[in-house]
Amino acid sequence: MEWRWALEVSRASLASGSAGLAPVGLSMVLPTGSMVWFEHPTQGYVPARVTQPGTKQITVAVDGTAEKHTMKITGGVAEIGRVFAESLEPQPDMLVFQAPLGPAVLHNLRLAHRAGLWFTSVGAVLVACWPGGPSPDCGPRALWQHSACRLSEHSAPQAPHIYELAARAHRSMMRDGLDQAIVLSGDSGSGKSQLGRLSMQLLLEIRTLGGTAPSMPTPAALRQLHAARLLDAFGTAETVHNRSASRFVKRTALHFDRRSGACMGGEIQTFQLELSRVAGPCAGGEVGRFREERNYHIFFQMCAGAQPGLRDRHDVLASSDYMLTARSPYAVTEQQTEDRIDAREWAETQAAIVGLGISEEDTESLLGALSAILRLGNLDFALAGEGSVGPDSMRLVDGQYGQNLEDSGPDTAAIAARLLGISRAELEKALCYASVEAGRERAELSLSESECSDRRAMLVTQLYARVFNWLQMNINQAIASTGDVRAVSIFDLP
Repeated sequence: MEWRWALEVSRASLASGSAGLAPVGLSMVLPTGSMVWFEHPTQGYVPARVTQPGTKQITVAVDGTAEKHTMKITGGVAEIGRVFAESLEPQPDMLVFQAPLGPAVLHNLRLAHRAGLWFTSVGAVLVACWPGGPSPDCGPRALWQHSACRLSEHSAPQAPHIYELAARAHRSMMRDGLDQAIVLSGDSGSGKSQLGRLSMQLLLEIRTLGGTAPSMPTPAALRQLHAARLLDAFGTAETVHNRSASRFVKRTALHFDRRSGACMGGEIQTFQLELSRVAGPCAGGEVGRFREERNYHIFFQMCAGAQPGLRDRHDVLASSDYMLTARSPYAVTEQQTEDRIDAREWAETQAAIVGLGISEEDTESLLGALSAILRLGNLDFALAGEGSVGPDSMRLVDGQYGQNLEDSGPDTAAIAARLLGISRAELEKALCYASVEAGRERAELSLSESECSDRRAMLVTQLYARVFNWLQMNINQAIASTGDVRAVSIFDLP
């Protein structure tokens, strides 16, 4: 876990007297045994004990170790701060700390992480130290059992937890009659999306908690879960930091009945979808990055899990057969593991499509568009030769991946055109020529190879953008609520 941000805060605090740092002047000598903050070369600020006091420099031993360092006192002020007793134990609320705040906050997060404590807080702000694995405090049964799920305003204060934060937002909404918001912010891979799922998990079932056993999700809750599953498939991808990193900004508004407090539906808004990831290697300039990462999950899910009938109707191949989903070589066992995960997630995505009531006809169109996008990525361009519009005219040919696949039968361009519902000639005209109008005259100008490649990348990204927008529209139709409702919105920021 990186502590860089806290270290920067600490340095800023030390540089300015406004942070409350108590400087130690030359006339003051810290006695042996005093605890001070030492800026460790690899660990950031750590508590250390003075073993040899002085006015020019002091010697300290890092707390809990035999490691010793020398700290110089320059400019009449020691660049150190006193360590108070509350900083030596994990604190659930970091408002208790005295200055200097930066080192104390950093060390508290370190202690919480080592102890496996996911959550601390700064007043009303929840701070999550994501360990990168499952927690026994965040499963379905823990949701039901967790003491933070009590709905009464008069219950005893609870330890910091994402469930407690979500329950508090619901209580405030019911008490004040005002919409509430939970804002999730942090670095990529810090667990924002998972925290969003956990808070939504409590909010969807908050009126069914407190019985003798966990209850089944309500129909409205199930639709919300299906919506989240679909957006995860179409809007998350594997990055170097995280296997399922959201590549868009999302606002999930959960609507609750003003009287009963039960979830009645909701609305989802999305912003800033990372479309450059879709074109990936075929767009040029990003090959290395997208070979280390992956395209959106839905492509890999479909390639790994599509049933034979669907594969035949939409000409679906393995992910390694497409330019847009080809990756750096995996070991055989790693690739098999990836395929098993993708196939399992494909089944969950299909169940979500059915659960939201998307028709079979619309589903077929959706999957056909995804397959067409993958085929477009396998296209390349070459000089058309004699009989073309001009000597430099381009034509569609199979790219590196297409050449390996289409030795017999229809070429890649013909398959992509069929999936898009147009002819091969229409696709070639759209990618290789530009129409120019001058008065009543219209001319067809041939494009260069680089211009054709740019058009292909633009077509791929715009197709995916329309697929994503269509999906969001259908999700909102499926989860829409009626009646007198109030909302708790969950913002997942980049």
